[in-house]
Amino acid sequence: MTIEEILAGECKNVEFKENLPEKSIKYMKSVVAFANGTGGKIIFGIADKTREVIGFDKEDVFKKMDAIANAVSDSCEPAIIPDITLRTVDGKTVIVADISEGRQQLRSWGVLIERDGKDYPSNAFAILTGNGGLHVTTQCGVFKGTTKAVFVDRREYPGPLWEQIDEAFQFALRNIHLGATFVGIYRQDIYEIPPDAIRELIINAMVHRSYLDHGTIQVAVYDNRLEITSPGKLPMGQTMERMKEGYSKIRNEALAHAFAYMNLIEHWGSGIPRIIDKVKAAGLREPEFIGGEVDLRINIYRGQNNDNNIKNGVNVDANSIDGVEIGTNDIKNDVDEVAYTDKVFPDHIQKLLKIIAENPTETQAQYAEKLGISKRTISRIFAELKEQGILEQQGNRRKAKWIIIKEKIGGAAWIPTK
Repeated sequence: MTIEEILAGECKNVEFKENLPEKSIKYMKSVVAFANGTGGKIIFGIADKTREVIGFDKEDVFKKMDAIANAVSDSCEPAIIPDITLRTVDGKTVIVADISEGRQQLRSWGVLIERDGKDYPSNAFAILTGNGGLHVTTQCGVFKGTTKAVFVDRREYPGPLWEQIDEAFQFALRNIHLGATFVGIYRQDIYEIPPDAIRELIINAMVHRSYLDHGTIQVAVYDNRLEITSPGKLPMGQTMERMKEGYSKIRNEALAHAFAYMNLIEHWGSGIPRIIDKVKAAGLREPEFIGGEVDLRINIYRGQNNDNNIKNGVNVDANSIDGVEIGTNDIKNDVDEVAYTDKVFPDHIQKLLKIIAENPTETQAQYAEKLGISKRTISRIFAELKEQGILEQQGNRRKAKWIIIKEKIGGAAWIPTK
């Protein structure tokens, strides 16, 4: 295959890179420009000025493909997903990164509106990105007892919706009980409410709430329940029962398209039945759905369902579930200072420390990508772990290495030894 054959019938926006630059910023500007324009290609392995085909060794070409995909994913929000392929030109292997036009997709979703040849941001764009003058936030709070009479902690999160989702999700995890058991020699966290169910409830509220209503999504933790409230009445034709059965009435299609693209939702309508199944599978009572005329409130009750406990022979008291210790995770509920009780780390912290132990020289952006969380969140977690003396950084910024201080975590068995 020749260069001309690669480009035949394709977009005129093409860049050539002789090698994969050490700093991704050298080609990331082109990626963003292509996505915001009419699309384009970046061909790695061909000299820019001479068009000489340099190619890559087959031994490391797949590592370079992964490096390109990771760099684009880490650097762009919302995510840009290039089509990365291998091509053989003059007997040598090159990498072709095809960047699709992003604006056309955003127009089709209704995130951008085209008028007189120009693109203008819609309300959906302003809501998604946190820019544009629309004040959309998520309120989170912890209350003493079962009413809102006494606050223990409260937070309000502005910004892009995907960051609000992550902040609200982490807030909920910090303020519910966390149990620990061991599978073989490995410690395994067990939250009293399945984290996936919490995350899906928050995402569901973001997608389906009424943005004409000036209220906010509220995530409230009480002694006996987690409560998520979404402003706005149910769409016409939707009922509580139909919603539980998986019938979906999309109120904000532009947001739903964007969330599906970011893999925050899967199949429209499958979220609520999946949440119910996960909660019941955890031995909890079925979630409670309240309201629908002014707002929608969903409660997940904390503590095992007594009927299930009797049926399954599980002995439950205030502090244990069949031999599984229950501790509270950050009962102070302070977002800026997290103390993990008795060194029983949340699942995402365990995963992070294990990844660091195996790959101590990676960047925070790479760790964030592997955990599927935002760079802002990973920066906060690193700051907390450093403050607690669990993590230390050696070397300079370019060649940094993260060291886990095992004495600070009680020699947890899941930290690999080498």
